Amino acid sequence: MRRPAGNDPRFWRQPCSIRATPNWGLLPVVDAAIWRQSAERLQIHDWVRNECAPSGTNLIGGGPVAFAILFQPLLAGQHRRKPLGSVRNGRPGINDLPHWGSAAGHRENAMEMQRLLFQVGLVYLLATPTPAGFSAHAQDYPAGPVKFITQLAAGGGTDPAMRIVIDHLGRMWGQQTTLINQPGAGGAIAARAASAATPDGYTLYMAIASTFISLPEIQPNLPFNVNDFVPIGFVGEVPMAIAVSPTLPVNSLPELIAYSRTQPGGLSVAIPNRGGIPHLATELFRERSGAELTYVFYPGSAQAMSDVISGRVQMIIEGLAGPLAGGQVKLLAVASPARLASRPDLATVPETVPGFAASGWFVLVAPSGTPSSIVQKVSVDLREVLDRPDVKQKFDELSLSTRSMSSQELGDFIRSERQLWKPVIKQIGLAMQ
Repeated sequence: MRRPAGNDPRFWRQPCSIRATPNWGLLPVVDAAIWRQSAERLQIHDWVRNECAPSGTNLIGGGPVAFAILFQPLLAGQHRRKPLGSVRNGRPGINDLPHWGSAAGHRENAMEMQRLLFQVGLVYLLATPTPAGFSAHAQDYPAGPVKFITQLAAGGGTDPAMRIVIDHLGRMWGQQTTLINQPGAGGAIAARAASAATPDGYTLYMAIASTFISLPEIQPNLPFNVNDFVPIGFVGEVPMAIAVSPTLPVNSLPELIAYSRTQPGGLSVAIPNRGGIPHLATELFRERSGAELTYVFYPGSAQAMSDVISGRVQMIIEGLAGPLAGGQVKLLAVASPARLASRPDLATVPETVPGFAASGWFVLVAPSGTPSSIVQKVSVDLREVLDRPDVKQKFDELSLSTRSMSSQELGDFIRSERQLWKPVIKQIGLAMQ
């Protein structure tokens, strides 16, 4: 709209809004005011290019910012305005600064200047450009140590891989990163601690598959909803493998199935975590292969592996990463669709039980309410870490792989995995009643 002529106060009472642009800042205004103060009394007016202002928005230095909102308290009929001066290269010059009303005293001017500079500084901060979708939360994050919670016991399952990832994140951020092991209650203890953490990005959750797949089914009265966690990124995946005690007289999967049928009560099989992916995979294997098995439950992988190595328990199905790959047990088969490039001599379960495949995975999530800018930053940094050659090499050595997923894609993946295992979970639920 056209600016009303003269000193019509209606112009100063128009509704205004602040819009920032990366092309122009307000530093020339501040510099001009400070320089002018040393020579004469502070001078201000509205700089309006072409003497027009759409929707009450004035133009400062060629950039669209609603400057009227800054000067409205000072100019709403209290001071006269000087006619527009010249504008050089789209910016007002020092000589374009008009005079305030001369009735104000020195003390009043000093107070007005402090107020003006505060307001100019505020608008300057609002007008300072930041990357799209990237707020001040992420710019300064992390400014301190970051904790990662997991339900795995120290050294168990994919715990070593988790430590590789968070160590690299810590070095990238220049901050201390710590993995907090909170095993027990089928993962409920760790999940509860993570869900109750302050959603500021300084406590994150390295969740394994069972957190989302079986925990809500087996423990339906949890005081939190696992679906409320904010997905950040997919970290790693490891195929399940079938191993037996070194003293068991079998050397292949067909021999294992046949031998189990000759033993009273079947073979004893260690289950590291009730309701975890190893538990689900064992149940699926028993159903599809016809093997006779008796379950022995453990609170974690370490004690389960110890009993398999010693021969107290005869068999285990567990992720190929960690202790299972240490050579202290007899590996019979891996539950992957094809043989692994890192272990071409290791048979696959589908070679004996067609269509059988199972893998454990772990992902990084955040408590509900964590700022999206922090989630985005951690997701980007996580992907950068997982793409590093040395991390890939260490993952290969642990028979781990990863997938590139956005936050949305990770959420969809978790839901599909939950549907995949739901029939097995129901079957286990009936067995536990």
